[in-house]
Amino acid sequence: MKRFFLLNILFLLVLGGCQAVGNAERVADEFHEKLDAHDHDYIIDNLIDPESLESEGEENWRSFLELISSWGEMTDRTSSTGFNYKSNNGISTVKLEYTFNTDLGFVYEALVLVDRGDGYKVMIASMNSDKSAVDEYTKEFD
Repeated sequence: MKRFFLLNILFLLVLGGCQAVGNAERVADEFHEKLDAHDHDYIIDNLIDPESLESEGEENWRSFLELISSWGEMTDRTSSTGFNYKSNNGISTVKLEYTFNTDLGFVYEALVLVDRGDGYKVMIASMNSDKSAVDEYTKEFD
C-alpha cells in the first residue's frame, strides 16, 4: 500500500511538471512569433516577467530585442531535446533551449520562463553563437 501511494505521488509530480512545461512552451512559442514579427512592444507588455523587467530595465530589454532582430530573419528554429523544471515556494521555472539560423549564422538560445502564480512569463532570454556563453548565463536553472 505504501509503495502504491508513493507511485501515485510520483505520477502526480511528473504529470504536473509536464503540464507546466507545456504551458511554458506555449509562452515561448508566442515570444518567438512576436519576435519574428518584430512586435517588441507586445513582448515587453505581455510576455516579459514584471520582476525581470524592473530589475533589468525596459530599455535594456528593448535594446536586446532590437539587437536580435537586427541579425536578420530567424529560420529553422528547433527546440532542443529536454527541459529543466524547478519549483520552489510556489514559484516555478522552466528552461527551454533552441537553435536557429540568422543572416549572421547559427545561434543558440535559452529561455527561462517563470510562473509566480499568474502564468508563465519570460524571465531570461539568452542568445549567442557561442553555446558556452548561453549555458553560462542560464546555468543556475539547470
